Amino acid sequence: MVKEKIPSWDEIKAMMAENTRGFAELRESQKEQAKENAKGFAELRESQKELRESQKKTDEQMKETEELLAETLKGIRELEVNSAMFYALADLEYLYECGLEEGYEKHVDGQNFLWPYTTDNGVRNSWTQLNIGERVFMDTI
Repeated sequence: MVKEKIPSWDEIKAMMAENTRGFAELRESQKEQAKENAKGFAELRESQKELRESQKKTDEQMKETEELLAETLKGIRELEVNSAMFYALADLEYLYECGLEEGYEKHVDGQNFLWPYTTDNGVRNSWTQLNIGERVFMDTI
């Protein structure tokens, strides 16, 4: 059986001094880390501020673009149309719709199209549109 040596008082004081130095170094390291964290958080806050300012400018530009489009956009093209859509477009202050096809009627020769159609009277009264050689009923007012 091996007996462990009991440290002397001087050895105990030396170990305590070493531990104290270790704790002091740890505290200094924590202080440095806290400073770096504070600096990082400050940079993050500044970055967030810049991002919010950029987002605000983008929102303002989008609003200006929407207002400009609302003032200047007067027509639309839809693939599926009916009179209800024309009246809704008129309520939204669109002036015309250019998605309706024409030219299949016997009285139309390519020089007398009514296109584009204004939204004030709904879809023109026509049932003669052709679809793959067949007559297709179109919504009429």
